[in-house]
Amino acid sequence: MQLLSRSVLGATLALGIGGAATAAPITTNPGVLLAGGPLTVVFAFKEADDDSQLLAVDVVGVIFDNQTTPIGTVATVGNVGPFPAPITFQLDNLTMQYSFRTGIADSVQIDGQDVYYARYSMNFEDFGVGALPAAAAAAIAGNATLSAGPLLYVAFEDRRSGDYDYNDLIFAFAPIGVTNVPEPASLALLGAGLLGFAFARRRRA
Repeated sequence: MQLLSRSVLGATLALGIGGAATAAPITTNPGVLLAGGPLTVVFAFKEADDDSQLLAVDVVGVIFDNQTTPIGTVATVGNVGPFPAPITFQLDNLTMQYSFRTGIADSVQIDGQDVYYARYSMNFEDFGVGALPAAAAAAIAGNATLSAGPLLYVAFEDRRSGDYDYNDLIFAFAPIGVTNVPEPASLALLGAGLLGFAFARRRRA
């Protein structure tokens, strides 16, 4: 394992080993996304009545519109910065007139807790909407950057007090700031090993 970004680690732990779809708001920060440039993005899925647009903050304006952009559309976002560099994606809900950002809590809390409106995973099926749509799979296979991988999928919930299924707009991007990402079971072993190491050092001290 060479480089494990906090974003992917947080996402994997938040999803859990089962990877079941979320039905409650995410109240733990999933982490900062890391990317490289030029960044390539593919529109993978949407299940929403509201009109929403995806942007990359401080990099590019509208990338996709969930009501007018076809699934499988590929966009080159531009040069994010020296690899790996932090990047923030934003979902603008045009219907409701508010926005959500990756890795940043919404301005409105629920029961005194911060709420995050984006989930991350390296496995599309973790979002509970079935297999990756054929148009998105074909677009990934036909693009050199995306097919080289690894890909990180980002899924937005588009409404406050919504159903929190986090599938209203799903996209994937590459290159990402992570290589050789362990599976959830490996992460559990890694965590146990680190705890054991810390305990042993404490006893020696």
